[in-house]
Amino acid sequence: IRQSASVLDYSVTMETRLVDMLKSSPFYADFLSGVQLASCRPDVTWEDFPQSLRKALKDLGLETQLQNAIYHALRKSPWLLTPSVPLLQRKEPLAYLRRAQSAWQRRLSKSLNNTCQDLDLQLSCRRSKASKEAIMEHWEELSTLDTDLEAVRPVFSPKDFLEVISSIHSPNVKSLPTKSKYSGLTRVPFKVTTLQDMSVKYKEILTLPEVGTNERRNQLAEKVLLTAHSQIAREFVKEGCPQSYRAKMWSLILGVSSGPKEKQSYENLKQSVLDYDILMDQLILKDIRLTASNDDQYFVFEDVLCQVLLCFLRDTSVLAHFSYSCASPVTGLLQNTDTPVAYPPCGVIPFHGFSMYASPLCFLYSDPVQLYTVFREMYVSYWYKLHSLSSKPDGILCLCVLFESLMQNHEVKLWEGLQARTIQPLRLVFKWMIRGFSGHLSVDQVLLLWDMILAYDNMTLLPLLAASILSLRRDNLLLAPDQQTAEAVLADLSSIKVMPLLNLVFKKIKSD
Repeated sequence: IRQSASVLDYSVTMETRLVDMLKSSPFYADFLSGVQLASCRPDVTWEDFPQSLRKALKDLGLETQLQNAIYHALRKSPWLLTPSVPLLQRKEPLAYLRRAQSAWQRRLSKSLNNTCQDLDLQLSCRRSKASKEAIMEHWEELSTLDTDLEAVRPVFSPKDFLEVISSIHSPNVKSLPTKSKYSGLTRVPFKVTTLQDMSVKYKEILTLPEVGTNERRNQLAEKVLLTAHSQIAREFVKEGCPQSYRAKMWSLILGVSSGPKEKQSYENLKQSVLDYDILMDQLILKDIRLTASNDDQYFVFEDVLCQVLLCFLRDTSVLAHFSYSCASPVTGLLQNTDTPVAYPPCGVIPFHGFSMYASPLCFLYSDPVQLYTVFREMYVSYWYKLHSLSSKPDGILCLCVLFESLMQNHEVKLWEGLQARTIQPLRLVFKWMIRGFSGHLSVDQVLLLWDMILAYDNMTLLPLLAASILSLRRDNLLLAPDQQTAEAVLADLSSIKVMPLLNLVFKKIKSD
């Protein structure tokens, strides 16, 4: 009896936490309004109120909306299913990684302050009337604004972050294996998945059909969209997503829309861009110029990227992801007050290449509001894990460990051959992984890769693909005398086809 009561108490506690989270979300007000309208329908009777109301909710699609809301809440906050734990442990259970992340954030804060001093700029200030009018006039062509960005430098680059990752070691392990000339850059004893386990997890890739040529898949995509169910959409995309349905399917998987509320929210963010000038504006504009604007595939989207990313910097709703991220926003005090506020308002400090998280989405969404809502949700679901330190299985630290494990176990000759010439394989591929391969693969291949990230709700394909590319270029890499030559061998990935390459890897494992 005592055990049953314990289970019951735990269940009630979990439900209470979940209900509280849903009540504080934007979903709740619309859902409650829908329930009130449903209860007024003539087919909802007092005599059979629970059953008739539930049928009405199902007919109106409100039951599916609630299921999706619960699904996304539990996906982002799995701690809801467990007894309450301290916030710090919920964000990151390992103390030494919390310390490493805190040290990294202090370094970013110092770098930000130095940037302010070097450029003689304020972190934030109201725009002058002339500046505001110039942005209003050029909103659709922000790239043409006469902005001097020559002296602007990124707060950090992927190379800087990799150096931090390679310096981390666990104090909980008394004696790690002696560092040999063939050891990698990562020094944390994480248990990562094996290639055999991955071949089971991603088994659908072995039988992936030719997407876009199968009329049956197109018809099935229509039916999936009609269900409006996120989990069904995920399962569908595992077997390939027709290109013409990708935009709608991604929105459904992520649980985002672009209705009147989203449009108004975007307009409010746009107004904030017009009203306030922040240092981050220059950093993000410089990043767009250095990356997307110099890319043959993305340069045509320079203006819309400027709009979307300037709005993102001011979106305080992004701060919610820090409740489940190991990171915390940089904070400062409002002028003449003791009130701490996040800086920038979204809490995210962009690095060199940050704009590439949004660039591929420009091929899917012509409406800036749709583009923005999908980009924001993808960031708070996935991309934040690629530039913060955590023990999450698909956080960048574990992905680096997984990459080196795959190379050491399945490409021994290549691994030792590169190491013998002091070429670290992780240095060759880290810039690919931290961007989700955006800006390195051709756009269609990036979108196929991101299909799989969304379908499996996981990013462990990133290190597998990186290792597979090195394996594909093995012969040329073994002839490379130094790091620079090895990087030249891997400079052009435009010929890489993601799914055939992964399919080949899994088939090889299956045959072995």
